[in-house]
Amino acid sequence: MSAQPSRGEVDAVLRRALPPRRRASIGVVLGVFADLCVVGLLALSMWLIVRAGEQPPILHLTFAIVGVRALAIGRAACRYAGRRARHDAARAPRAAPLTTRANPALPLSGLCHPQRIDCREQNVCRWRGRKPAPSGAPGP
Repeated sequence: MSAQPSRGEVDAVLRRALPPRRRASIGVVLGVFADLCVVGLLALSMWLIVRAGEQPPILHLTFAIVGVRALAIGRAACRYAGRRARHDAARAPRAAPLTTRANPALPLSGLCHPQRIDCREQNVCRWRGRKPAPSGAPGP
């Protein structure tokens, strides 16, 4: 039988697995703004439909028309930015171990290998003063 992990070990794993609160809170705030835009969009569009049924001059409705458009664009922008911020926050704890090495004396194994090369690896190779391997050449 295996021993149960201690509370400290569980807390350490959770700290590494969960995104930082500050980065995650940005996504949550943007999500709240998107929800507020939805509520405003529903209210303003409902008022606009009811008011347009009375057939007033179009100039009396222009403020509401522009407001509906602005809230719709704001909702889309906030949803996009919120998702982007939440995904970046979720990837942050996993990206940190990839950018640091335990022992800098160890060689970069396969970093510039032609089968696994992409833009990020090319930039890392240039940053470290190495040239990426050409597409037909064997890796290190």
